[in-house]
Amino acid sequence: MNRAVANGVCGEIVLKCSTCGKDVPDDMRFCGYCGKLVRPAEKPTGKQVQTAASHRRCVSCGRSISWDANACQYCGHDYRGR
Repeated sequence: MNRAVANGVCGEIVLKCSTCGKDVPDDMRFCGYCGKLVRPAEKPTGKQVQTAASHRRCVSCGRSISWDANACQYCGHDYRGR
């Protein structure tokens, strides 16, 4: 996993998925494009995730994810129907 500075969102740190090469925000565990685990689980911090109009709730874990995500970045639930 390579760390890089995101090119648009307030300089937030992102990871590069080792499978597909897409940017994965540092607070995500799974790649939102291919569903690959990018970081092992950590203890919950209690941080609330705000839901915007461009987000939906994962049917598996209930956390907020982007409408265009192919997989949940938190639990890895695959929305591609595989």
